[in-house]
Amino acid sequence: MSVGSLERWWAAGRARLRELPPRIVLAIGYAAFLVYAHPGYMSNDSVVQLLEARSREYSDAHPPIMAAIWSVLDAIVSGPILMLVLQSVLLLGGVYALLRRALGDRAGAWCAIGLLLFPPVLTPMAVIWKDSQMAAWLVAGVAAMTSERPRTRWIGLAMIAIGTAYRHNAFAASVPIVGLLFAWRPGMRWWKRYAISTVVTIVVVAAAFSTTRLLAVHHQRITPAFGDIVGVLTYTHERSDDDLRHVLRGTPLHVTTDIQAHARAIYSPRNYYQVSRGPNRLFDDPVTEEHWQNLDRAWREIVTSDLGAYFTFRWSSYRELLGLSDEPLFAPVWNLFLEGAHQMAAIRHNAMPSRSQFYVGHVMAWLAFETPLFRPYLYVVLALLLVIWLCRDRLTFALLASGLLYELSYFPAAGAPDFRYSHWMIVATCLAAILLVGARLRARRA
Repeated sequence: MSVGSLERWWAAGRARLRELPPRIVLAIGYAAFLVYAHPGYMSNDSVVQLLEARSREYSDAHPPIMAAIWSVLDAIVSGPILMLVLQSVLLLGGVYALLRRALGDRAGAWCAIGLLLFPPVLTPMAVIWKDSQMAAWLVAGVAAMTSERPRTRWIGLAMIAIGTAYRHNAFAASVPIVGLLFAWRPGMRWWKRYAISTVVTIVVVAAAFSTTRLLAVHHQRITPAFGDIVGVLTYTHERSDDDLRHVLRGTPLHVTTDIQAHARAIYSPRNYYQVSRGPNRLFDDPVTEEHWQNLDRAWREIVTSDLGAYFTFRWSSYRELLGLSDEPLFAPVWNLFLEGAHQMAAIRHNAMPSRSQFYVGHVMAWLAFETPLFRPYLYVVLALLLVIWLCRDRLTFALLASGLLYELSYFPAAGAPDFRYSHWMIVATCLAAILLVGARLRARRA
């Protein structure tokens, strides 16, 4: 085949692709997503959520709203497939609805599929995680809340409330979205608009927390005290055993001699599990209310005694989350259907990867570990640059602020540098970038 023939063949192919109807583009792209993700990957967290969904006894250790939704879908088709469809369709539909308004139907469809299949977005979205579900509900909520139809805007608020109920710190993502984007009606004066949106934001966040409390039957206390105490003791000045035994009195302390040396020996900026688990643990689990009260007291005393050590320790953990260290990212690609064979019988689910999933998974892992594409700090920098130089509209500013604030909320709270914690920030930043670049291109053409 001659060079001229190849050029004509390539030009004809590009013309046919440009002429594809948006629905066909979305269908083809979604089929490609399912080739990699079907029927949905799961971790231990996912299995716990499915077991709670089937027992309908929800705890607040994981979002009960997710288990409640899964209980309905699992009754229709057993397993993860409908949850995978729910989160992926919500994300794709929300992204397309936003992009078609800015870029047009066909360009919006191509860009929506490009975002869904973008590797740092794709890999968490293929897993049945609260992080993936939260991102999907928030995107769909933003698309609905910015609609011109009043009823659709209220549906969008409900979607954002559902998304906020998926994580304890999800309010950091939803507050900028609702506060900046919600409008009771068009044309209101700015102070009225933001006064109303502030009240609505409070209602949305309160509704999310109330939903968790109403659905949860078993309540589990979650505290950063264990990790914070060990982290501060690692970076603070030398402290004697007598001093620490006094500060930690009444807590479930497992080691009573060489306390600070033991804390430094087990400290890791990537994982706090060993602080209260395993043979080398520093603490046992609290079993009485007195244990919890004394743990909270000791936590406050140790953190406030050396705030410099606290921020140094927190930064050492946060830089792992951002991917600023030389260590590999923490689970950027998760393509296991179950973590252990023993779980197959527990949830009656047995899935094996196809050959295409095997090879695509290897490509994703290579991108995650051998290139900087998955490093979250790149998207933090991109978001900041977009805010400074390009962002001039309320929608993209709200998306960027939401992603950045949500990422920042992990500074005092993250117990491990899981890549999925950065998923919403990456989704929001990429979506805002497409909107801003698309608007600039349309303006130049006009």
